Amino acid sequence: MQITPITKQDTTLFKAIGILLIVFHNYFRWVEPNTGENEFGFSTSVIKNLFSGLIKTPLETVNLLFDCFGHYGVQIFIFISGVGLTISLLNKKTSYGTFILKRLKSIYAMLIVGLVFYFFAIIIMDYHLLDAGEWKQFLWKFLLIHTLIPGEALSVNGPWWFFGLIFQLYLLLPLLFWIIKKYNLKGFIAVCLFSFACTYSEVFLFHTPEGIDWMANAIAHLPEFAFGIFIAMNVQKKISPICLVIALVVFMLGNVSQVFFPLTFLAITVFLYFVISKLIIVINKSKWIKEILLNIGTLSMAIFIVHGFFRWRFIAILAENWYIKIIGALLFFVAIYGLSIIANILYKRIYNLFKPTN
Repeated sequence: MQITPITKQDTTLFKAIGILLIVFHNYFRWVEPNTGENEFGFSTSVIKNLFSGLIKTPLETVNLLFDCFGHYGVQIFIFISGVGLTISLLNKKTSYGTFILKRLKSIYAMLIVGLVFYFFAIIIMDYHLLDAGEWKQFLWKFLLIHTLIPGEALSVNGPWWFFGLIFQLYLLLPLLFWIIKKYNLKGFIAVCLFSFACTYSEVFLFHTPEGIDWMANAIAHLPEFAFGIFIAMNVQKKISPICLVIALVVFMLGNVSQVFFPLTFLAITVFLYFVISKLIIVINKSKWIKEILLNIGTLSMAIFIVHGFFRWRFIAILAENWYIKIIGALLFFVAIYGLSIIANILYKRIYNLFKPTN
């Protein structure tokens, strides 16, 4: 397979697919029957629950597959962030301080929007104001250290653990960019080996303090980010289809054996890169599908911000049988899509407040 340039439109389509996986995963993971997921830790029961559920309740296939695998939409965002940021750095040199400041403005604008929507959500749905504990949890989020504090990675709103991860990756980007630009494939492999060595040490030798999720932090996900950097720097070169086969095999092994578990995230990223790249060719042939996905991808950031704390009402009301669950998930997404339009407008206005005036 030849590595072709990933255009701005392609990036938006990658984001659309990623956010759909994430939103429906975060919905169905709370809808019975549950499989669990090998995301922050590993358990052989996850894949057993999946196959058991598919055999016993085949009509729940949509529920089970999103529950088990939907969280890998995060890997799409890590990968495409690496691609987009690398293309930006290749086209325009910028200082480290300017780069980080721009990223911080975006993150804080998102967090402020999230706080506003969360504030009104708990008033409307739970009839109370933020208590001292919730304000403290928001403080850790705004300091972007929540993934480093026991019990805080998934506090307030579970999906927001990603903010800590992506900020850490932003901090490391210039170093990763330099390594891969200088050493190319050898540099990419070196970054992966460093990450795997750290993760294997954490999993099998030295454990992080109780309550801290190693897999919620950057070191564990350097390979996916570095893969995006590598792809962006190697346009027109070729990747052997064997890599696709190896990635799929490693991914399957990583879901049945803890020995391979740390490798699953890079493996699924490589696999999804191949699959989505081909899928985009098909998407581009259908104008209406492309337009729908481009709209979703454009709003993916806003959808990510607001979807977590609105899902519970839909789950509580629409979780009777398999087709009602699917209808509920679709209605939930439509509602979130509408809210995300408002959130996106608010985000842009808040972000622009940080722009210096001339």
